Amino acid sequence: YGAPGAKILELLKELLTMKEIDKDSRKCIKWSMEQIISGKLYQTEMQTPKKGEEFIQDKKINMIEWLENFSTQNITGEIIDSYKKSKGKVKPVIVNKTGRKRKSIFLKCLSQDIKIAQDKSPKMVPFNSPNFSVFENETAYGTERVLPSLAYQILRAHKAFAIIDENAFESFISKIRKGYKDNPYHNHLHAADVLQMCHFMLINGLRDIAQLDTTDITAFLIAGLVHDFQHPGVNNAYLQNTTSDLAIVYNDKAILENFHANKAFELIWRDPSCNIFGKLSKDEAKILRKRITQCVLATDNVLHFDHLATMQNYITGFDIKKGKHAESIINEDSNLTIFESKQRILNICMHAADISNPTRPFATAYQWAKRVIDEFHRQGDMEKSKSITVSFLCDRNVGTLASSQIGFVSGIVKPYFDLLVEIFPNDVPLLENCRNVESEWKRMRDKEGK
Repeated sequence: YGAPGAKILELLKELLTMKEIDKDSRKCIKWSMEQIISGKLYQTEMQTPKKGEEFIQDKKINMIEWLENFSTQNITGEIIDSYKKSKGKVKPVIVNKTGRKRKSIFLKCLSQDIKIAQDKSPKMVPFNSPNFSVFENETAYGTERVLPSLAYQILRAHKAFAIIDENAFESFISKIRKGYKDNPYHNHLHAADVLQMCHFMLINGLRDIAQLDTTDITAFLIAGLVHDFQHPGVNNAYLQNTTSDLAIVYNDKAILENFHANKAFELIWRDPSCNIFGKLSKDEAKILRKRITQCVLATDNVLHFDHLATMQNYITGFDIKKGKHAESIINEDSNLTIFESKQRILNICMHAADISNPTRPFATAYQWAKRVIDEFHRQGDMEKSKSITVSFLCDRNVGTLASSQIGFVSGIVKPYFDLLVEIFPNDVPLLENCRNVESEWKRMRDKEGK
């Protein structure tokens, strides 16, 4: 997939090699490259007044302040200090308030679950592995406990309870688990699987290369946890074609993604027992909410090629090869550019986690493939009953499991992870799994054709 931006960056890089280009022109070319890479080419900026324009400065500052007060881009408050250069180190930005905390019976039970599961399945793949199987964990923990147990282990490992309220998390994770419906694919097991993949990417380069602090990490993990919360088991196209209430509410734009974020924050803000932001200031909560919401919205599949183009622009513009120069993806010009550039890479990785089923060993990927096609076929049956167009891959009488997966793996997942591992080379095991899965599906397709 050749992104126009990447080709333009190549041409600009060639210009920089020409001896005829003077210093000022080089500076302009580099600035142009930065704008393309940042994705802000068409974003209007409020400029600082030039000499002779000081008389409008006060009015312009007031205008900027007014706009910021009503903008979702506004980043304010004491927590902004965490977005200064961190030199790749992870450090908590909010300290737990002093005082005794109620010892949670729920968390005690989770700790017991973990020990029992490990004793029961000593050969179970650990949650740090790219070969993690949520189905093994479901067998070990039980279907009701797998998501809470895994979430608690992962959030604790990343010191997330220095940010969110550990006691409120008890009620929160319980209601999140119950809120995931019994769909074949978009259910609590998928949430657990995506959460583990987020964790894997964090410890294999994302955390250090993107210079993430504990707030960034916590938001990323919570987003993975809730990204499909209350999923109805049908896709955005179905909701649009049936003029559903959700499609009307969200104006046909990222319908499900907006819905998931909305329901997650409705739980946090409207149920006091689930307010995991309870010990944060309004500004701190605002920033965490923005991170989480943007990550959830980034899972909309219509953004896939946008994410792909952004990675291509990074690799071309910063000359990234096997992780070298990858830290350049974070624009350190200001606190705002740091925040935004971190958000872009978090969005890319969240989408990667969401489509990562084929990057597991084939036995696991096969189970996921059967589940997703089962859910698609159920939607197709409903579409037929309503006499509307049957969505792609949703007709149970057309195609095979193998043929459907080859297109997904070869055309979507593998090209995405091909680029991702250039930025995060420690994710190579995921790409190796993906290549093996692709080969297995092709083998099955060829066998079906005989």
